[in-house]
Amino acid sequence: MSAYVALNFLYDERDERFERMRMVNYLVEAAKRSHVDPFACNVDEYLAAPVINMRPHLGGEKSCKVERNNNSELFSAIYQVRCNLFHGNKCLGNPRDQRLVQQGAEVIIRILAKKLYLNNMP
Repeated sequence: MSAYVALNFLYDERDERFERMRMVNYLVEAAKRSHVDPFACNVDEYLAAPVINMRPHLGGEKSCKVERNNNSELFSAIYQVRCNLFHGNKCLGNPRDQRLVQQGAEVIIRILAKKLYLNNMP
């Protein structure tokens, strides 16, 4: 959860209308500047099946499918997991949900750690 909360703070300063695009664009730029390939992380669960929007008022109508090496799709699916955690019905007792949260957090942490490291270099 801490990775998702930290990311919230960082991307929310962007001047873009839609929250999803603020986060996706933030991660795309951060990964590019940091030379981090998010697909070098284990993202098998994101590639296996779409991530469904579990916010109750949307009734699972939308889903995010991820094709290998498409960073925007992966980050959009990670955003969906974040929304499901904060606003929806992600259940950490569900093995797939556990893997989605863990794999998304690993991607976020790798990008943010590398970005922080590069920003603090002399």
